[in-house]
Amino acid sequence: MTSQDSASAHSIDHPNLCVEHVTLAAYFMDRLIFSPWPNLWHRLRMRAWPSELDRRSAYLLKTGAILGVQPQHADDAGHPEGNR
Repeated sequence: MTSQDSASAHSIDHPNLCVEHVTLAAYFMDRLIFSPWPNLWHRLRMRAWPSELDRRSAYLLKTGAILGVQPQHADDAGHPEGNR
């Protein structure tokens, strides 16, 4: 399996990670790339007064998981909670 195949399988297995990545990328592009304000101002604001997206991004970078979403294991797929 090539690295492209494994990346493709990973993105198919975890669609929530793809959605989270796109959401955070759009947010940071808007704040840091296309903003008329200096980057320093946004970096200070993110440290002093983090928004929900700033906290979600920090959690994702630290843990590799989405904030507030329980990881789904292969043996749990298709089984609602408590209904096995």
